This record gives sequence, structure tokens and C-alpha cells, in this order.
Amino acid sequence: MAERELLFGIEIEAEYNARLLRHITKGGHHRPRQVTENWFAEDDGSVDNTGNRDMNGWDTIELVSRPFRLCEYKAVMDDFIENVCRGHHFKTVLNFNKSCGAHIHVSCLRKTNKTYRVGFHQWDFTFEGQQDWFNLSIETIEKIREKVHKKVKECRENYFRGFAQKVEKRNYGTERFLEWNTQANPNPRSEVVKHAEYRSFNFSAGISRWAELYWAYYKVFRILERELLKGCPDTQTIKVQVKARRDTARRRITVRQEDV
Repeated sequence: MAERELLFGIEIEAEYNARLLRHITKGGHHRPRQVTENWFAEDDGSVDNTGNRDMNGWDTIELVSRPFRLCEYKAVMDDFIENVCRGHHFKTVLNFNKSCGAHIHVSCLRKTNKTYRVGFHQWDFTFEGQQDWFNLSIETIEKIREKVHKKVKECRENYFRGFAQKVEKRNYGTERFLEWNTQANPNPRSEVVKHAEYRSFNFSAGISRWAELYWAYYKVFRILERELLKGCPDTQTIKVQVKARRDTARRRITVRQEDV
């Protein structure tokens, strides 16, 4: 294990052939049901299949992976193809339209003697190491956006997913908080975080084979790993920065009280 590495989790929103994949039982939204050792299924109302009513027996689904290291990615995807999708040809069981997101959850793991437990609804997954911070500055986000758009051809056509409209509707105030969901952190606006959800692209640009799906995710993972861990401050530095911000806030409060 490297000194620092990322943990990933995948969300695949899609239309699926419910007749061929009848072994899959979906849970409600945010109430997933386990399909295999690595994959879970739930309903997602944001996925639209109204344009494909002629696809008899098809339904919408969100397939969610367990957290995994990059070195485990092949095993996780092999399980998806062979056991979740039962080895069927891609086009016979899956279809992506413009409402189908491809979201990636990211957290950082630092090498220690401790054990890090990731809770996922009623399931727990343990990793050797300790959760740590990673860099999510505006400059880093822009580099990731540029590299993904340049190197992952499957993401180019619909990369931004209508950012301007969604930012206005959700009142995020900046594209950053739509492109990256950091709300699970104590300070979502900080440039260093412990968990984030990357959700700025979908696969409606034409993935039609398992190899394309596999390599699209893999290339994004490698870009995220290189950029998010670059220049990441260690835990002690973060603690010093947090303490300094708290001390500054206390001094401001004291000054205001003295003015009164």
C-alpha cells in the first residue's frame, strides 16, 4: 500500500433489461439491496426512460458498488459483468440515456496500523489504514475537468450535464458544488476534504461495449488519483490550520464584545 491512496465507489444510473436480469431486486431510493458481494441496487427517480417505452421489459436502476482500492477495480468490474449482468452482451442488458449519471465517490486512505471502517447502510467494509484529507482546490478541479474532457472520449459530449441551469435551480452559487458534492464534510467549502462525490459527467455519449465502460471509469480513476493526492497536506498540517482558524474566530468574537 502506498503512503496515501484513494478509495473509490461507483454509482451507475442506467436503463436495464429487467426480464433478463430478473435476479436483481431493487431497493428504494437510498435503501439498496445487495445483488453480489460487490454490488447493490436501488431505485432512482432521476433516471428517465419515458423515451424508450417500446423497450419492452426495460426499467431504470441505480447500481452502486462497495468502496474499493484501485487495485481491486478489475475484480469489482468482473463481478459486475459476470454476476450482476450475467455475462450478457452489453446492449442486451444496459442502455444509457442523457439522464443517466456516472458518479464516483472518493475518499483518502493513509497507511497506518489502524483499521478504517466504511459504513454503507447496514453493511460495513474495513480497510487497513486511516481516513485522511485530500486536495480539492479550484485549481485541482479545473485540471481534472480539463484532463477528463481531453482523455476520456466517452465523457466529452455530455460532460457538463447542464451546469448553468442546475446551479441556478439549486442555488449552489458556484459550479464547484455541483461538479463536486462535498456536503458530507464538516466544512464543505474547504479546499481539503475527506470525502467527495464527483458527478459531472454521464455516459450517454455512446458506450456500447463492456470494454468501453471499464476503461472510461479506469481512466477517470487514474486522473483523480494523480490530481487529488498532489500537494495534499498531511494530517498535522490540517490540524494546525483548523486550530488557527478557530483562534482567529475567537479573537474576532472577543474584539466585538470589547467594543460593546
